[in-house]
Amino acid sequence: MRRLRPAELASRAGPAVRPLWIAGAFPFLVLEAALVIQAQVDTQIIGWLGDDATVGHYRIAIQLAALTTLGLTVLIQFSASRLARLFAAGDHHGLRAYYGRLQLVSLASAGIVTFGLAAFGHVAIPILFGADYADAYGPMVILSLGYLGNAAFGPAGTLLLMTGHEKLAARWFWISLALNIIASPLLFHWLGAPGTAAASGAANTLNHLLCWMSARRLRLLSGRPEAQA
Repeated sequence: MRRLRPAELASRAGPAVRPLWIAGAFPFLVLEAALVIQAQVDTQIIGWLGDDATVGHYRIAIQLAALTTLGLTVLIQFSASRLARLFAAGDHHGLRAYYGRLQLVSLASAGIVTFGLAAFGHVAIPILFGADYADAYGPMVILSLGYLGNAAFGPAGTLLLMTGHEKLAARWFWISLALNIIASPLLFHWLGAPGTAAASGAANTLNHLLCWMSARRLRLLSGRPEAQA
């Protein structure tokens, strides 16, 4: 890392610019912390309020529902740098057109997987994991629908990150995570594991919706983008 660090940090001007680098990296650190918490919060809540069998069913549901996110995950990996280049070059029309294609592919890929899980999951789960895990089907479908809602808005969070609005992306992620933490135990008491899945899916969709709405408000997806504050 020392060899690959920017020239500014290796020069005598390094101490002067280091606070700027730290300030710029902090929102990414906060976002990564939220991602780590999000990955575990559902199963932790069910573990506290439910039994081991319910946790096991829910883990299977998460693993299968995650297939719905594969398309969006791949898109994020190869599109992030291009989104940044289009924005930096001031190619607003190209940015909007490219994002529109990403959004369409994201929705289509997630829709196909969601349909497959809903149509065949009740057969596949007992075959793959045993009849004891058949109860994973309900939470899996609910989580898949939540991921489908995410995909409908495309890589909106990545768009904010790649255009200098990482603080906004981190804010929406933490708000949606907080709502999930509040709603999950309440819905678990009412509906069991499907309730927790509903809270998680709704919170994730809300996060992507807020990022997408912010991108439109900032005119990243319509009109001429606003200058970064």
